Amino acid sequence: MSDHLPSDDPSSWPRDPFKLLGVARGASAREVKRAYHDLIRKYKPEHAPEAFRRIREAYESARQFVAHTSLAPESFVFRIENHDEGLADSIPPEPVIKPESPIRPRPLNRDPWKTACKGNEELAFEKLLEQLEHDRPSEEVFLQLYWLSVAVPSLCREQAPAVDWLIRGLRTLGPSAARIRQLLEREAEIDQTGVVCERLAVLLSPDVATELHLHAANWRWRAARSLMRWNMIMTDVDALRASHTPMQPEQWLQILLAAAGNGVWAILESMRKKADSYRLEAERLALAYSIDVTEELDRLDHAECIMAGLRKLYLRNPLGEHLYSLFRESWDDRGARLWLRVLPLARALARDPQLALRYLDNLVKVAPAAFGLLMELMEDRSDPIPDSTMASEVEAFLETSRWSDYPAFRLELLRFCLIQAISPEIFARSIPQDHGYLVQEPLGRQILNTDVMEFIRRIKGKKGARPLNEMVRSDRTLAIIYHAGQLARE
Repeated sequence: MSDHLPSDDPSSWPRDPFKLLGVARGASAREVKRAYHDLIRKYKPEHAPEAFRRIREAYESARQFVAHTSLAPESFVFRIENHDEGLADSIPPEPVIKPESPIRPRPLNRDPWKTACKGNEELAFEKLLEQLEHDRPSEEVFLQLYWLSVAVPSLCREQAPAVDWLIRGLRTLGPSAARIRQLLEREAEIDQTGVVCERLAVLLSPDVATELHLHAANWRWRAARSLMRWNMIMTDVDALRASHTPMQPEQWLQILLAAAGNGVWAILESMRKKADSYRLEAERLALAYSIDVTEELDRLDHAECIMAGLRKLYLRNPLGEHLYSLFRESWDDRGARLWLRVLPLARALARDPQLALRYLDNLVKVAPAAFGLLMELMEDRSDPIPDSTMASEVEAFLETSRWSDYPAFRLELLRFCLIQAISPEIFARSIPQDHGYLVQEPLGRQILNTDVMEFIRRIKGKKGARPLNEMVRSDRTLAIIYHAGQLARE
């Protein structure tokens, strides 16, 4: 897939993201992702950071274009690289709309978009700007300006022109512009530099419909949480407080809960205290106006419990820092970028499995809520079926290992699973049911000098005794570290 690139020098690579990836502009999301994975296997970040950065930027651009195109009407899909004269003929004819009242916006002139589809994007852009200045703009005008700016960034030389058209459309049309709102939310989720986050501040001004304040605040504060810009949350709350009167208790309550839910992930004590004050204010408001926010408060309690556990394990630990970053950024965003956030933690766990076992065992004891979230984010949900070859390898391994000393056996088992690419779940399924028993509590005290059969006879009838296969299957720490090792290899 990388054969289409002229050389290994990123400076000579094409600027067009689709050309760089080696796929057609009309490619599907699956094809774009496959091309991206093929390239990063050759240009890995640790060996070719600049090449990896260029490939990553091209992938994000192409994925954003494909995702956004799926939200647009069919007539919005066009190809910049192919200026076929017959392309305009495939666009459905303009519907005839009869205005029902004098205040209804006039029908949009489709000519600018047809002009863009024929290959004259600059002229189309100028015509759309004229409509914006002289007509009463509709959502279609702002969307077409947005799509043109995404497809041909050179039309605007500002830092984020496409986003600006969406923001301007929302300010002009209000919350009724549903497609603009959805696209802007996607822009805010994809942005990793904070540019979109900063530009959204204009949607918090008093002259904007108050219904949009909560949307803009949520988008900004999720980005602020990811970038650890905690002061942004406090500044926004102070600015919004003047815009929301006591006659708008429900909107203001949701804003307070959103501020508390994002601020709870801060390490700074000042921000955590602010988050606590936002929560207390929200609880008083909910009580005064009989508003049920039980679900929101339960979710906030869960986040507070996770952060309290992480602080006990000292966030300055390298594994703790990776874990904190993963939780902070993925708490309410389990989208396509989750694997990118999981990867740094997976590599850190795979780098030193013995240290990882100790750290996660401690996490289970000190912060069970944090461990539960880690299982949700990292656990491998695949369910392969063991075969005869795996069963014979497992049997041979058990014959040469001292599995009765389970704490020592875990590390040896983990290394075996990683080398043989056999998950602990498959390992457990491959163990004969009557192979042996272990006392679960206290773990690891059954270190016997007798043979296996004598061990089974002594332990089988004792309270709390469990088969070895059940012990391995229920060892979720082992499963997480194994899955981390598999991810780190990819």
